[in-house]
Parts: sequence; structure tokens; C-alpha cells
Amino acid sequence: MNIKKLEKAKEIFTLYYGDEYVMQRNGGYSEYIKFRIPKEIEQTWREEQKTRIKSELSCAIPSKFLSLVNEYELYVKGLGNGDDFIIGYLYDNYLRFDSFTNLNSCEIIKGHRRVWEDSSQKKIVAILNHILSSNLVIHECYKAPLFHGFDFSETALKERAQKVLNEIM
Repeated sequence: MNIKKLEKAKEIFTLYYGDEYVMQRNGGYSEYIKFRIPKEIEQTWREEQKTRIKSELSCAIPSKFLSLVNEYELYVKGLGNGDDFIIGYLYDNYLRFDSFTNLNSCEIIKGHRRVWEDSSQKKIVAILNHILSSNLVIHECYKAPLFHGFDFSETALKERAQKVLNEIM
């Protein structure tokens, strides 16, 4: 395979986070499968993207952090190896994030996972219990027009946190 074709395949792969379902849903799958990329190369690309995401996490504003959590979880799903880095990172840093970011991160992670390592489940439970037992804080970035229409009320956020907690227990 020539370099241009490999670069185009990688562009499609990263555009859709290496997730075949996302590719199919958004129209990139039929083009991507023509390249017949070996799984080993895809694994390398996933690892490259995970490394990039890890380097961006510490300086991300909360709304960007949510995007990175989702992106990381999509790449991990493709690896199928139960990588819990993002859960550990969230757990180690949840006191620095606002309630909405923590809750949405937990919802994103739950949405991508069907099987939980016991230690990871305990970390998510601890974050959700913190949300349920604390005064809620919402970061300024969520006041942007993009987030208008979200219900930031304490009742709504605590109900969502309780729902996630019930679903993972």
C-alpha cells in the first residue's frame, strides 16, 4: 500500500475514532474498508491517539475534557483490553472538575462499557456519591450558547447521577 492511501486510511480512522459503528453511521466505512488495513496497524493508530489524548487531558477546559473522555473510550473499545486509564485519571482529578463535567464523564464511560473491573466501578461509584452528597458546581464554560437547553438544576443533575449509579451497580 502506498503512503498516500495509508495516510487517507488513517485520516478516516481517526476522524471516526477507530470505531466501525461510528464509521458506518456517518458514512466513512465503505471507503475505509477498501484500504484493508491490518488490525496491527489499527492497534498502533489507537495507541497513538490514546497517547495524544493523555497529553491533552491536563490542560483541557471541562467541555473539551468531555470530548477527550469520549474519544479515549471509543479508542479503548476498539482495543478490547479493558484499559481503565481514563477512569483512574477522572478519579484522581474529580475534585478539580465541576459536578457537570464529572457527571457527564461518568455517563460517557458507562455508555461505552458493559463489563466493569471492580476497582474501576468503585472509583465511578465514589465520584457519583460525591456528586450526590455535595453542593453542585457548574463551570463557567457551560454558560456558552452551545449548552443552552441543558438542565443544570441540582435536582436534575442529582437524578442523573443516581440513575448512573443504579445502572452500574
